[in-house]
Amino acid sequence: VGVLGGGCFGTAFAQLMARNGYEVKMWVRNERTRESINADHENPKYLPDCTLSPRVTACDTFAEAVEGAALVAVAIPTPFLRDTFIRNRDVLPRNVPIVLLSKGIENETLLTPIEILREELPGKYSKYICCVSGPSFAKEIAKGLPTNVTCASEC
Repeated sequence: VGVLGGGCFGTAFAQLMARNGYEVKMWVRNERTRESINADHENPKYLPDCTLSPRVTACDTFAEAVEGAALVAVAIPTPFLRDTFIRNRDVLPRNVPIVLLSKGIENETLLTPIEILREELPGKYSKYICCVSGPSFAKEIAKGLPTNVTCASEC
């Protein structure tokens, strides 16, 4: 599993996938956070007091995180979503689910994250994009506590 974004929800989703037996590579921009995830199995800035599985590793490039992934989870803050995908869309694996975890709206266009990805990933990727939403908290997901989310797609 490739996880794009090392904040609260990206880290929680990575932990969830690792707990279910998947090897997870997270794209984490902050060097100190990457080092902490890889050396100490924790993300103290975003999920303190949560020990991460050794199956979760952090890397410094988008391409490395998605290389060979059977699923890509997107937890990039909405203000940076469009530019990130414009710069990196050519390295996305084909024919794999792209699970959108990002929330909010783009300030300039008032588009939601799913609308942004539909614009920036047309054609070969569009039928693989899905969106997760629900009344959940990253810390609860990371700790394996019960929660409820919905995953939806047009296809």
